[in-house]
Amino acid sequence: MTVSPGTALSELIGEHVEVNSLHHQTVQSLGEGLVVSAVASDGVIEGFETSDGAVLGVQWHPELLEAPDPTFRWLVEQSLAHLKTR
Repeated sequence: MTVSPGTALSELIGEHVEVNSLHHQTVQSLGEGLVVSAVASDGVIEGFETSDGAVLGVQWHPELLEAPDPTFRWLVEQSLAHLKTR
């Protein structure tokens, strides 16, 4: 999978990563305010986010990877930061 440089996702995982892309459905087009941040070699959108990096979506299965996926840490850190503002 290729991750777009300068995106929040690239800061988390780098620009070239192997993931377990196991799809029977995929995102075909993104809603307003979202940008593609990662694409598989077959053209499937694997990652997307808001331009400010506040929202991050992935289409692989991080819970099934052998090594810990940095996107989980990001989710927890973002959640904690949000809770601290309440």
